[in-house]
Amino acid sequence: MRNVQGNGGEECGYRLIVAPQQPDIALGIRPDNPRLGQGDAVAITVSAVRKDEFDGDIRLAVEGEPQDGAAARSIEFRPDDNEAAPRIE
Repeated sequence: MRNVQGNGGEECGYRLIVAPQQPDIALGIRPDNPRLGQGDAVAITVSAVRKDEFDGDIRLAVEGEPQDGAAARSIEFRPDDNEAAPRIE
C-alpha cells in the first residue's frame, strides 16, 4: 500500500475506519453574509452536499418573520437538486 506521494512500507502507518453510514447534508450559502436594509432584496445561492447516500427531500424555511407580516420564504431540494437561488426580500 502506498499513499498519493508514492510513499509506503512497513515504516508507514495507516488507519482504516469502518462505520455504519450516517446519511447527512452540509449546507452552504453565497454570499456568506447577505445584508439587507428595509425594502431591499438580494439573490443568494444555497447549496446542499449530500453525504453517505442521503437521498431525501430537504426543506428549509426562514424563521422569525418581519413585524410587517411579510411571508416567510422556503426552499425545497428534491433528491436530484443540489443548488437553489432564492431571492430574499
